[in-house]
Amino acid sequence: MTLECLPFEFTVCQIEDVSDADLTAPFTFFSCTDEELSLVCPTDRVPARTINRVDNWRAFRIEGTLAFTMTGVLAGVASALAEDSIPIFAISTYNTDYILVKNEFLAKAKHSLYNSGYTVKDLPLKTIRDYYDKTAADWAARWYEDDSMLPYLKEFVSLLPENPRIIDVGCGAGYESMRLSGLGADVVGIDISPVSIQIARERNPHLDFHVLDMTKNYSELGLFDGVAAIASLIHLPNERLCAAFERMTEVLKPGGLALISVRHGVGKQTKQSYVTIDGEAYDRGFYAHTLDELIEYSSGKLTFVQELLPNEDDIWKQYLFRKI
Repeated sequence: MTLECLPFEFTVCQIEDVSDADLTAPFTFFSCTDEELSLVCPTDRVPARTINRVDNWRAFRIEGTLAFTMTGVLAGVASALAEDSIPIFAISTYNTDYILVKNEFLAKAKHSLYNSGYTVKDLPLKTIRDYYDKTAADWAARWYEDDSMLPYLKEFVSLLPENPRIIDVGCGAGYESMRLSGLGADVVGIDISPVSIQIARERNPHLDFHVLDMTKNYSELGLFDGVAAIASLIHLPNERLCAAFERMTEVLKPGGLALISVRHGVGKQTKQSYVTIDGEAYDRGFYAHTLDELIEYSSGKLTFVQELLPNEDDIWKQYLFRKI
């Protein structure tokens, strides 16, 4: 028998009102008894209001469809884990059984199941490119109508030469490229998502867009007065920031400026990283960064200039750096 290990974390919780829960989200299990409303769902789908909640669960799913005449299926798995003192939380659906274990027991649980004759396979997470290919149209629908970045872009362009040449690194579907162009800039956009770039080209036929990785060499595009990295470095852990800053430095003219937009904080943000869409799990690698981290990993390449339009209450920060 094969068990599939689902690639994201679950939360078990009690809720006050069923309307708080998104029961259409994949891998959501809801029960209503005379005592409680109980919800099990991916952690990124937990309602804002809960009575009680327990996080950090991982799930095994028994592969295939189980006949109602089968016996001992769940008991066999539970017994194998119980022998190694691994507590479980079990859920049965029409098709199959799900066995949840706390994340701290996951590796031990896999080992126990292997030793008991089960096959365990990890279901792969789809990548950040997959995620943005899947959601490109949604991002375009939202951000072509949202001008919230415009004040920062105006401030940025005002500090550059007239009609500056700007590269939009991680441009997505091209919405901020459009705004930069509207401010008089000659814009080139790059992104790893082919679907996003297709939309960017359709919406902005007068601009130049390329499917390229911001951590790989793109110097063939020429030199630029400015680099706009708007919510793109949030997809890089600290150890990959150096490469991104190196690539920026290669295409910036002497004294050129870089607008770096990041979410303030430290490390990988689990809730924002792991998402489930149409039953498929994605890791879009969402990382928060501090100014100190940006200064450290751009050292020798860029120097910090200022924060644009500072707002202590805004978790998103817009920093200006200059090529050394």
